[in-house]
Amino acid sequence: MLNDRTALSSALAGAVGGFVGGFVMSRMKLGPVAAVKLLMITAFPFVMGIAIFLFLGCSQINMAGHIDPHHGR
Repeated sequence: MLNDRTALSSALAGAVGGFVGGFVMSRMKLGPVAAVKLLMITAFPFVMGIAIFLFLGCSQINMAGHIDPHHGR
C-alpha cells in the first residue's frame, strides 16, 4: 500500500511540475538559453538548502537493531 502511495505522489508531482513548467515556459515565451538560465536560478536555492541541511544535520534517534544492539527485548 505504501508503494502505491509513493508511486501516486511521485506521478502527481511530476505531472503538476510538468504542467506548471510548460505554463511558465509558454507564458514567458522562453527560448532554450533562457530556460536553462531559469533552471539554474531556481535550482541554486534548492541545492544550497540541501547543502545546509546536510551539514547542519539532525540528532540521530536510537533505533534498536540499527544503531543500538537489539537483544530480543
